[in-house]
Amino acid sequence: MSRPRTWILLGLGSLLLLGAGAVLGLAADTTDTEAVTLQVGDQAPAWTLEGTGKRKVSLGDYAGKKHVVLIFYPRDFTSVCTRQLCQLRDDYSQFSDLGAVGFGINDDPMESHEKFVAEQEFPFPLLVDHGLKVAASYGAAREGQSFVDRTVVIIGKDGTVLFYAKGVPSTADMVAAIKQADNAK
Repeated sequence: MSRPRTWILLGLGSLLLLGAGAVLGLAADTTDTEAVTLQVGDQAPAWTLEGTGKRKVSLGDYAGKKHVVLIFYPRDFTSVCTRQLCQLRDDYSQFSDLGAVGFGINDDPMESHEKFVAEQEFPFPLLVDHGLKVAASYGAAREGQSFVDRTVVIIGKDGTVLFYAKGVPSTADMVAAIKQADNAK
């Protein structure tokens, strides 16, 4: 075998080994940080968080009584987050008329949440999720992630997920999910 051909084969072999190692390493990394995925019909994970107005809020507080709308959003005072939470504020009567309560959740400090609620006059509390543990259990963050993925989850009075969407779903879609659950009973 000629010398250039040997070097080419050795180089290709090394690349193959490096590529296989990278693929295996990547596969190992994605398993460790794989996001939880909730689906409609799943039992919602329990949680208790500190909220604005100096109160502790638990999902269990609403069991059998209210539907719960959770809006996981990245940061207070940012344009899309403000628009999304103001949409909930402006349409809040549609949710409360259906027996639902709403909460905004991220890991911003309580001082920021308090200012955001006061400035925007939200009729619902914002909750602090230190370490994004609740967000991760709802598939709105991954372990080690420093921000929340914009996610909306509606939990029925029975504790099951009625609605799950990434992004900013319309009020009409969220209200329809609650109405559908109420009509099914």
